Amino acid sequence: MNNTYTALEALYYSKDLAKDKPLAGAKDLNWDAAIKFIERCQNLPSVNKEPWASDDPTNKGGFIYFPGRSSAGTQTNADGRVAFRSYGTITYAGFLSYIYADLKRDDPRVTAAFDWLRGNYTLDENPGMGPSGYYYYLQMMSKALSVYGVNELPLKDGKSVDWRRQLVSKLMKLQKNDGSWRNENERWMERDPVLVTSYSILALEIAYRGL
Repeated sequence: MNNTYTALEALYYSKDLAKDKPLAGAKDLNWDAAIKFIERCQNLPSVNKEPWASDDPTNKGGFIYFPGRSSAGTQTNADGRVAFRSYGTITYAGFLSYIYADLKRDDPRVTAAFDWLRGNYTLDENPGMGPSGYYYYLQMMSKALSVYGVNELPLKDGKSVDWRRQLVSKLMKLQKNDGSWRNENERWMERDPVLVTSYSILALEIAYRGL
């Protein structure tokens, strides 16, 4: 899912160049196939017919890494079915992928992903993964909510949060004395301050644009 999101992002930001200088004989992406793959990574039984797809409130609308695998593991639902758990970073990747594929804001697949994200909003961890991938999660959050055009994020409890200011404040508190950031959790190389500082600067740059 992460690789798919990255490829779709590259196409999304280069499409205007393609309009100005079309390549002779160039073929467009098979968008239907891409969207079908994205659907098969989403916990949304109305569009994903995989037997593991869950409509349990803790998972519905969220995403897993690829069909049949979630880095957040599994859970057994009330009906005895084993479901793959949704988690933050990859749900943002799936959400962005739908945006890059030009799905409308009121598309049920988009709204379900957004509902999961606003229902699991936090700056204290990567939802479903704890500290693993935390700084990548903050970078993905900043990117996705900015592209979607959300300044005040409506939460499921009826409150709204200024996610930009909260994100900036959080990263300022987490910055080390030498100016870097570092995750004590080593998964996905996040103990590397060069990598994690890059994630943090990207998140701050995007967040500051809307302040």
